[in-house]
Amino acid sequence: MNSPIRIISDLHLGHRGSLLHTVEQIGPLLKDTPTLVFNGDTLETQSKEDKHSALSTLTEIKKLCNSNQVTPHFISGNHDPDISDLHHITLRNEEILITHGDVLFPDIVPWSPYAPKLSQLYHSYLQELTAEEQDDFIHLLQINKKHP
Repeated sequence: MNSPIRIISDLHLGHRGSLLHTVEQIGPLLKDTPTLVFNGDTLETQSKEDKHSALSTLTEIKKLCNSNQVTPHFISGNHDPDISDLHHITLRNEEILITHGDVLFPDIVPWSPYAPKLSQLYHSYLQELTAEEQDDFIHLLQINKKHP
């Protein structure tokens, strides 16, 4: 039997709207879970004033996982794209694919003042791909993480 894997997403630790105010609140999720995937938007790193606090929180999360013998995997999200270079992960011999989703949906934040430009860039990058590449997950990941 395979070991359990727990996947959590969109904690937004450090954001005033988050229902979690301390790292210890995720403690119960670590019980009997050798692998925990933080599937994007774990932190709020896009705010300059909260960036230092977010990085400190990341250190706390890693310490909490370590003290509970849990292996954490951090996938980047649209609110914490710099938390990790990992934009997706496959587990169980590639039977399970996990991604936050922002890499596949370029208009995921339509209220952003950057949305029109990002959409334009995405579609221009998409046109550079062959039809086959446009259906390939890795190519879609690459163009969604491409910097102008």
